Amino acid sequence: VPALCSKHIRDALLKKEADNFELVEDAIKKANGNYNVALNVLRNIEQELQYLNLFQTFMRHCYKRKLLELSEMTEQIASMGRERQKQLLSYFLRMVRENFMLNIDREELTYLSRQENEFSKRFSSYIHRGNVFDLADQISLAFQHIEANGNPKIIFMDLAIQVILLLKQESETD
Repeated sequence: VPALCSKHIRDALLKKEADNFELVEDAIKKANGNYNVALNVLRNIEQELQYLNLFQTFMRHCYKRKLLELSEMTEQIASMGRERQKQLLSYFLRMVRENFMLNIDREELTYLSRQENEFSKRFSSYIHRGNVFDLADQISLAFQHIEANGNPKIIFMDLAIQVILLLKQESETD
C-alpha cells in the first residue's frame, strides 16, 4: 500500500482532529505518509514535548559533564514508571538516528518536528560516525535493562556516563 500524500493527511487531520496547522504539519512530517502515525503524534504531542525536553536536558548535562544534575535527573526519570521510561529511551534512540541523518546531510530522511529540528540543527554535529553506533547500543542496552526490571536510577546514571564519554569522542574521518 503506497503512502498517503501529505495533502490528504492534512485535510483529514484538520477536519477531524486538530485546528492547529503547525501541529498538523509536524505530525505529517513525522508520519512519513502514514495517517495513523500522524494521528498518534497529534494525540501524544504533550508527551513528545516532555520527551524532547528530557532529551535536550540530558544531552546538555552529559556534554557539560554535570554529574550532580544528571543524578537529579535520574531520580526524576526513575519516578516515571517502566513503560514511560522505555518510551523515553525509544525517543532517545530515534533522536540519535535523526541527528545522525542531519549530520551526514540527509535531511530528506529526517522526521523531526519544528522544535526537534531547532535543537537538532545545533546538536547533530555531536552525533557522528565515530559514536552513533555506540550511542545506539548504549540506549538499547538501557532499554533491555529497564525491560528486565533493573534499577532505573543505576541504569540511567550508567547511560549518562556512557553518553558523556561518547559525546566527547572525535569524529572518524572517511
